This record gives sequence, C-alpha cells and structure tokens, in this order.
Amino acid sequence: MKININDVSKLEDIKKALKENRVSDKTINVIEKALQSGFKFRSTDDFSIFSLTAADVGILRDLVVFEPTGNPATGSDTVFTYRYFFKPVGNANYFHSYQFIISYTQTDGLRVSEAFPIEDNRMVIVDLDHSEIASSIPILYQVKSATGEITEIRFQNSPDF
Repeated sequence: MKININDVSKLEDIKKALKENRVSDKTINVIEKALQSGFKFRSTDDFSIFSLTAADVGILRDLVVFEPTGNPATGSDTVFTYRYFFKPVGNANYFHSYQFIISYTQTDGLRVSEAFPIEDNRMVIVDLDHSEIASSIPILYQVKSATGEITEIRFQNSPDF
C-alpha cells in the first residue's frame, strides 16, 4: 500500500516507512521539514526542488501518493505555495540565523508581517492566501539578520531601484 506523503498527522509512520525502504536520513529530514512548514507535494517533480538523490526519488516514486489532506473546501484555490531561494552577497559564512519577512495588508486593512526562518539550504516555503491580501497595496519583502538589521531585498532578474 502506498503512503500519502502529505498526511502530516501520520508523519512518524511516513518516516518509519521511508526508513524501512532505505530512503536516506537526509531525504527523510528534508521531507519532514517541508511537511512541517506546510509544503504539499503534488507530484514527483516537487522532489527536484529539494535536490534529493536520484536513488531516493526512485524509491519515493514507487512508495508514495500525493493525495491532498483536509477539507478541499477551505479555500485551497486561493492559497498558493511559493518557494524563495536566497543567495548571500559577500561572505556566505555570515549568512546564518536570518529570517525572511513578508509584510502585507489584509482586505480588512490590518497590516500583517510574517517571519520565516531561512533554512541551511537557503530556501523558504511560504503559503499565502490571496483572498486575504489587499490587492491595491504592495507586498513588502525583507530579510532580517541575526543581529536584527532589516533590509529590503530584490528578486533575481528584477531591475535595481
């Protein structure tokens, strides 16, 4: 029987099954962190995002299914998952304990800032519900350093301002 990889309530069972099928500890840890951060796997193509080994992806392809969990009527058509990758400028050894901050205004006018840790692989996965974000006010993206300094960031291939 195949395992629903997106069922976070059965995370320990998923990890046990992956271990029994000789999936590497590194891949198991990556999958665990992704699921705990809210990431939903939709196909085997999603494994390439995490740079998993070909051997592990081959095992996963035969072992898991990608069924959604929970109630699909909860507005999932307005929730989008974004993956942000960070590249430090200068000495990469100083790029630790950073946070990615997204600030936006909700439709009711409340200003919200959400902080996400930048993991060792320099990736952050964010789920945003577009039905909650006011469309007329821009979203602000920032990075906060370990010392508390905050800087705005720009996306690769975006123009300098």
